[in-house]
Amino acid sequence: MHRRAFLGLTAVVVLALVVAGVSRHASGQSRESMPRVGMLTPAPSATAKPAWDAFREAMKELGYVEGKSVAYEYRSAEGQPERLPELAAELTKLPVKVMVVANTPGNLAAKKATTTIPIVMVAVGDPVRVGLVSNLGRPGGNITGFTNLSGQIAAKRLQLLKEVIPTATRIGMIGNPGDPNALVQIQDAEAAARELKVQLRLFTIKEAAQLEPAFEAARSWRAQALLRLNDPLQVSLRARTIELAAKTRVPMMYSSRADAEAGGLIGYGVDPLESYRRAASYVDKILKGTKPGDLPVQQPTKLELAVNLKTAAALNVKIPQTVLVQADQVIE
Repeated sequence: MHRRAFLGLTAVVVLALVVAGVSRHASGQSRESMPRVGMLTPAPSATAKPAWDAFREAMKELGYVEGKSVAYEYRSAEGQPERLPELAAELTKLPVKVMVVANTPGNLAAKKATTTIPIVMVAVGDPVRVGLVSNLGRPGGNITGFTNLSGQIAAKRLQLLKEVIPTATRIGMIGNPGDPNALVQIQDAEAAARELKVQLRLFTIKEAAQLEPAFEAARSWRAQALLRLNDPLQVSLRARTIELAAKTRVPMMYSSRADAEAGGLIGYGVDPLESYRRAASYVDKILKGTKPGDLPVQQPTKLELAVNLKTAAALNVKIPQTVLVQADQVIE
């Protein structure tokens, strides 16, 4: 009798374990067995959230469900780029299967942290000129991803700004020359300025508190227009930058359509979420065995121009028809 009871109890336990195993398999992998995808950004989390949400959504469309078939490890420097090496090292020690890394400073830190874990770049200016990859077509090594061509675009922004303010001979640039991506933009803008016969001057901001003094310095220099460089602080300072441009009444060129939608005069650049969405396809390929060095670094598929006529009227600036016909969006 005791033996029968024991055997019955054993059968129940075995059955329970089998059911539990089937249930766990049905609900997804255990966290330990799921591929870990690292995400690293220098930007404040609140600023970066829409971009990373776009990445996660694109991953979901490819079948990766967070907590069931993929685990994300997110790290943000919260606007303090000096923290990036430490955060990149954290991700490599977990370790993660692949890292998706935003902006040039983040990728430079990730490159120093690992030569083996695949890295997918997003929102990077010129990866060749800053030394992240040797060439775009076949990057080799453990790094690939998406560039926003910020240097070439900075030159085009300056040309458009000169077209909007044809009398401008003194144009100020606002940004952080310590950011490698911004430095590329400065170099390309200076080359364009020589052709346009325009004098450029850089007004440095390395932290939020320097933004208002930069505008005051530009006004003292009698800048006739301003160019906002694209750097990790650009998005988080968007609202304050637009406010100061309106206050000082200096026409300003911004780096994206979203800036014009937020009240800036004119914005030209890539969709800031595009490279994050596209990064999901590269993560998928890498998790399935493709080597990152065999994936070409991709360039933007589209550049967007937006003009805010309400802001133009407030500044008494007449936008030329030659610019309006190029615009993807005209805000009235």
